[in-house]
Amino acid sequence: MNLRYMLSELGLKESPLYFYNGLAFVLSWLFVRLFTAVPAGVYLIRLHWVDVAALPLWRAIAYVGFFGVGVVLNSFWGYKLVSGAVKIVMGSAHPKED
Repeated sequence: MNLRYMLSELGLKESPLYFYNGLAFVLSWLFVRLFTAVPAGVYLIRLHWVDVAALPLWRAIAYVGFFGVGVVLNSFWGYKLVSGAVKIVMGSAHPKED
């Protein structure tokens, strides 16, 4: 994100580097936040399900619920990133001008 900000401040929003930096950000977000973190979290919850079930009900709900909130928020931002990237790739939108 820092490189993207610097390119923006230098007026290089139309440069290929700005485009590829944004594309790398979207792909890394999807890989790290959705395709890696979500399966790893589900795996950890399933692995420790006996321990989670032994917790008081409110703690078990909080444990699983906070993970679910994180998944929903990451999915929402992933959707926003992908839809913005598709608009730019298809040429129907340009990067925002400040």
